[in-house]
Amino acid sequence: PNDGKTEKRNPGIHEKRKPGLDVFDLEQELSHLVGQESVKKFLLQWEKGLKLDRRREEVFNRIVRVDPPHMCFLGNPGTGKTKIAVLVASVLAQLGLVAKGELVQVQRADLVAGAIGQTAIKTKAKIEEAKGGVLFIDEAYRLFQEESTKDFGREAIDEIMAAMNTGDVVMIFAGYRKEMQAFMGGNPGLFRRISKQFFFEDYKTDELTNILKLNVKLSGFQLDTEVTDEQLTDIIERKTIARQRAQMNGGIPQQMFRKAKWFLDERLDMDACEDELMTFNLGDLENSLEEMKNNWSQFAPDDEEGDIRSSVINLEVGRDSLVS
Repeated sequence: PNDGKTEKRNPGIHEKRKPGLDVFDLEQELSHLVGQESVKKFLLQWEKGLKLDRRREEVFNRIVRVDPPHMCFLGNPGTGKTKIAVLVASVLAQLGLVAKGELVQVQRADLVAGAIGQTAIKTKAKIEEAKGGVLFIDEAYRLFQEESTKDFGREAIDEIMAAMNTGDVVMIFAGYRKEMQAFMGGNPGLFRRISKQFFFEDYKTDELTNILKLNVKLSGFQLDTEVTDEQLTDIIERKTIARQRAQMNGGIPQQMFRKAKWFLDERLDMDACEDELMTFNLGDLENSLEEMKNNWSQFAPDDEEGDIRSSVINLEVGRDSLVS
């Protein structure tokens, strides 16, 4: 019965915000990215569904109830999760589902403190920073350490779950597939609040070649005209193994570029012509992979058995990757 009080309800994120004014073409943006075709297809379908909900509102002049589209990104490092998250934030802002299209990226250390009561403060501060946008929680499975009875990660998870109901922040949880599946399985309340899951596959060697070419181009350099795609794919195939590619993905061409520049600089004279200053030959790229191979062997003498995930990723691959 109506007792005269105003009913309190969650109106859904569409009721809270006006559509963004900036023109954003998701399909065009995705065309600039290498690989991940299934993710691209799923993302475009997701955007279409949001646009149809917007259309329903316009046609029927009433609010379509839409839950905050919290997501889970599953995949190895260097597979483009962060880049896709940036595009998701832009889509949400364009359709008015968030007030701004900004992405705040965090890891466990940004949320969890070592003293009682401090974790909630840290987590709330990051949630507030991301308010009106997207909070991207990388390696989210590290938030909860089941074997520890004194871990404060659970406190961070509780704060995040509380914020997921408001619609003020869209959460994206990211990490390795196996670890994330275990993490979600142990946190059913969190899993229930996630509406979409994206699976990021490892890059094939020909895709790594295309990423390398893109990195070279965007950095203002070029490849020697005699260097072919087949040659690049071949040396990547020969000088890396599947485990290393899975653990690094887009970090491989990123490292290749940096190390190839070292070898380019080493062989050039100070009076090199303009074209020579900006051109990699096949030897530069092959030498870069050889050095990377030697570095890998220091962390995993038996490449087929060793798991160099943490050491190599932390040493060589930063957050500034074009594809991470």
